[in-house]
Amino acid sequence: MKGVITKVKHCIVLVILACVLFVSIGIAEDAERFVFRNGITWGMSPEEVRNLESVKLATVGGNEDPDYSGLMTVDVAVSKYEANLGYDFKNDQLFMCSYTFQDGYQETYQVLDYLYGALSLKYGEGLETTFETLDYVANIVYGKYAHIPKYRLSGRIYLFTYVDGTDIYLCCDSKSSVVCVYYFNESLFEELYGLYNTDGL
Repeated sequence: MKGVITKVKHCIVLVILACVLFVSIGIAEDAERFVFRNGITWGMSPEEVRNLESVKLATVGGNEDPDYSGLMTVDVAVSKYEANLGYDFKNDQLFMCSYTFQDGYQETYQVLDYLYGALSLKYGEGLETTFETLDYVANIVYGKYAHIPKYRLSGRIYLFTYVDGTDIYLCCDSKSSVVCVYYFNESLFEELYGLYNTDGL
């Protein structure tokens, strides 16, 4: 009888350890998933973003591709500045967010340097990238998405990469605005978030 009780105790301990392990794995997975602001994450629909966002968002049109849509607002407090805020969707899944700091910031590179320091503190040191990357980003940002004006990026550009594959680009554009773009390649949705259903784990 004593041996049976000992085996039961061992089983209970193993079950508890297994539960702790599964919970820890779930927390780790959530910790590695990029969160923008107000709990907004990649893959959310426009309605989900509107429900979580603390500011009123306007629908942005003008894109020739019906699979793409956007939401934006102006004068959002970001760090110690104000910026225009934009969200971009493909097939109603969020894959890009951006801040555009503009109009009234005479010292554009001081703003860029300050935001570089703030982003480095949060995401680790960014890398100054090449003009090839600059062209790539310009194509991503201005090539097919509606809400960001289609003038070219210029000057220094920095890249920060988050553990889930999110790229964060910080740069200036030709109108002396500072642009900060958070981009998630939509082809990664299935690879990172679509293979397994983790609800309840």
